[in-house]
Amino acid sequence: MSNIALSGNQDHSQSKSPFDSIKRVDREGCEYWLARELMKLLGYVKWQRFENAIERSKISLKNSNGNPDEHFTHLPGLPTSKGRFGDDYQLSRYACYLVVISADPRKIEIAQAQSYFAVKLTLFDGLIKHFTGCNPDIFPKTSGFERDPSGFVYLIESVGVQRYKIGYSKEVYKRASNIQTSTPFEIRVLYRYFSVDAPQLERLLHEYHDAYRIRGEWFELPLSEVSNFLNVANELDQGIELDTELELWANQKGERQMIIGE
Repeated sequence: MSNIALSGNQDHSQSKSPFDSIKRVDREGCEYWLARELMKLLGYVKWQRFENAIERSKISLKNSNGNPDEHFTHLPGLPTSKGRFGDDYQLSRYACYLVVISADPRKIEIAQAQSYFAVKLTLFDGLIKHFTGCNPDIFPKTSGFERDPSGFVYLIESVGVQRYKIGYSKEVYKRASNIQTSTPFEIRVLYRYFSVDAPQLERLLHEYHDAYRIRGEWFELPLSEVSNFLNVANELDQGIELDTELELWANQKGERQMIIGE
């Protein structure tokens, strides 16, 4: 196994995230974000483009038998001769999640937002399904859906035999159903973790747990490794995000040099 230093009690709340700084709480104690504040952190300049992303997310939620009105609350602005001024939306965490995963993950701001909103949601899949009526596999099929490397790395358990599969998919529960048809043991999704580069994170997790590999993507993990899976995934994923940011910075710098002839 790798000699990576991990904390068994690592905090997944990401309390230092800028997205926490704009989080609000209503009278009932429910957290929400204002769309106009969120769009600035996501690097959007024009409201119309961000509102288009919101509308796409609402359609995606409706197509998945969810109720957009429960997560996207329209806040009309003051009327003017040219229409309404300053329209806004009150977005639930789930609404924010749908918006950011349909955006361009190559932008550093979007990648950070995807990690912030999705990591927390992956810990509460059951609550998502219970309170929204939605399959937690929701992942809007935007252009380039299949080529986009973002998605979920998962840990699936073969119940009763203490064997676990580490893989990645945009639709984890659909993938689990397919696996179930080819095994006599009950299959259960234990964890899933969102990454902007799921194939890379899967590879790193395979290398990290290589000492426990049985065959292919199946591992015979001790319970300590199972319970620490999200911590390991988060630690490894931070390295991926850092590499992504450095690559984007280098590319942007190269483009500027080409333009101005530095």
